Amino acid sequence: MVAAPLVVALLLVLVLLALEPDAPPVAVKPAASAAAPAAAAPASASAPATAAASGSELDPARLAALESKPADSLTAAEVLLLSEGRARKKADEAQALSLKLEQQPELAKEEAVQAQLLRLAAEPATADAALGAMAHAPSPVGPDLLYEVWTNRSSNGYAAELARRLLYSRDVRGQASPALAAALELRNADSCEAVQAALPKASSDGDRRSLVPLAKLSSKRACGGKHTGDCNPCIRGPLKPVVAAVLAVRARPAPSFPAR
Repeated sequence: MVAAPLVVALLLVLVLLALEPDAPPVAVKPAASAAAPAAAAPASASAPATAAASGSELDPARLAALESKPADSLTAAEVLLLSEGRARKKADEAQALSLKLEQQPELAKEEAVQAQLLRLAAEPATADAALGAMAHAPSPVGPDLLYEVWTNRSSNGYAAELARRLLYSRDVRGQASPALAAALELRNADSCEAVQAALPKASSDGDRRSLVPLAKLSSKRACGGKHTGDCNPCIRGPLKPVVAAVLAVRARPAPSFPAR
């Protein structure tokens, strides 16, 4: 009779694992993009798009005129020019927002600003600026936003990985709320003993962001040379702390953010 509630709780964990988003696969950003995230089109001495690098070719009036033309009426050079203009506009928007948040950090608490940051983080040309602004946003909003980018399935691989790295950086991780800190500790636990040590904090402070790493504890076939061994044998006997943590975090909602 005592085992029945435990079994039910563990089954709930498995169901929640299927419903909760996990971190998207990591993709490596090409070196050229990392060096110049705002560049949208390659430049060459002979390409017609070379002129896009000059300020005169990015004249707002000309770009507006090209925007109003049917897509099939544009030349290749005009298409590239429009792409450069749009990328430049987004980069300027990201830089302006980052500067504004430096001067008025409290704006990061506004839903419209959060939506703008998340939208800019999804764009390759503006991801660095947007994620940097999140990293410097006040606690707990900044770290919470970075976690949202890292674990949201719609995030591109580069943005997700950079968000993860920023989140685990010494100064940003220190600004995490107790609930987020519990989730980060569980996700970063690299041994059964580390998992075991993280469970009390998850029970006392964790919210639903801890459900995914807790649910993964039910797997017994992920470690060893052939990935068939149990990663967490030390918690198989005393399951009560795991079940207690699951039930506790399920009752605490995670922060929600506006649509991107």
